[in-house]
Amino acid sequence: MKNYKKDGKSNNGIMVIRKITTTSEHTRALERIDELMDIAEDDPRIYELMYLSNIVADYEDAVYPIPETTPADIIWFMMTQKNIKQKDLIPILGSEGMVSMVLNGKRALTVDKMVKLSKFLGVPIKLLAENSGGNASRLQGDEVNMVAEPDSQTETEAY
Repeated sequence: MKNYKKDGKSNNGIMVIRKITTTSEHTRALERIDELMDIAEDDPRIYELMYLSNIVADYEDAVYPIPETTPADIIWFMMTQKNIKQKDLIPILGSEGMVSMVLNGKRALTVDKMVKLSKFLGVPIKLLAENSGGNASRLQGDEVNMVAEPDSQTETEAY
């Protein structure tokens, strides 16, 4: 990224922007984005704002990657958030052994189990379908992005 002067331009008046490679460049780019946030959409500097936003996102993706999560990670997280115990998953997954295998990542979820867990945990089926050993391929279209809604209040309570 360019070393900005106070006026935000290089010596010849042309803004020079390149890939961000250091934390100081990242900081300067964020400061410049902050300066440009309130400009009108028809302002020519909108292209600078768009480009800076993209190269900041690229830098942040490279430097601060989001780790991959597994269905087991999602289930553990939601169990912690909702104070759910492993035994509470037995009616959904079938047995204590199955709960243990799923939570330890040793058993993939079936589509039926993904839907039931989505209802129970209140998470999109997609989160449970990712890295699920191929069973998610049976889900169709928007089905994978939805959160399965409980059929009734008693169904939720039954879990």
